[in-house]
Amino acid sequence: MPEFKRLLSSAIISLCLLGLNSNAQERLIQVSPVSFEDLGNGSSGETSSESYRLRPDDAIELTVYREDDLSTKTKLDKDGSVVLHLIGEVRLGGMTLKEARKTIGDLYRRDYLVDPQITLTYTPRDAESSGTVSVLGSVAKAGVFPLPKGKERISLREAIAMAGGLTRYGNESKIKIRRLNGDEDRVFEVNLKKMNEDASVETFYILPGDSISVPERVF
Repeated sequence: MPEFKRLLSSAIISLCLLGLNSNAQERLIQVSPVSFEDLGNGSSGETSSESYRLRPDDAIELTVYREDDLSTKTKLDKDGSVVLHLIGEVRLGGMTLKEARKTIGDLYRRDYLVDPQITLTYTPRDAESSGTVSVLGSVAKAGVFPLPKGKERISLREAIAMAGGLTRYGNESKIKIRRLNGDEDRVFEVNLKKMNEDASVETFYILPGDSISVPERVF
């Protein structure tokens, strides 16, 4: 009798394990394999930016790896064409970014480059800003920055933030802003430190075309 009970227990355990394996197999069968190419893509197989079709007045930026002379920033003209270094006029209007990259790459490959690696970005015509401001001197990322769409001015704080903020040597007490207004050339000196510390100090606003210069502190 004890032997019968032992055999019966073993049989019950085996049946339970078989059931668990069967459930596991069912769960595995329900999981479909995922291709890395599909990750992050929509049903069309392309991201929204990749599937965007270029239009007249869209701004594009083209770079070719290790061919700095071929870099181009331009806009599509009214018929969707652009003029590129060496290859001349190319019609890109109506193409997706993927199609445009292939077209440009094929043209460079045909006569000039062995295996051109093309990078192409775009800015839609309806996403253009109201203008640009320059931020120079002791900031993390000096350069020219577009104002956010729909804004005709931004605060000095916002402009400095666009450049990544001041460096450890930046003198926030003597920031200079140069502003051209027709024939008038004006320079303002603003104490950003005081502005940040004292709420009663009026905010200084930056206008399109302004140039901001952040000097270094004198130690």
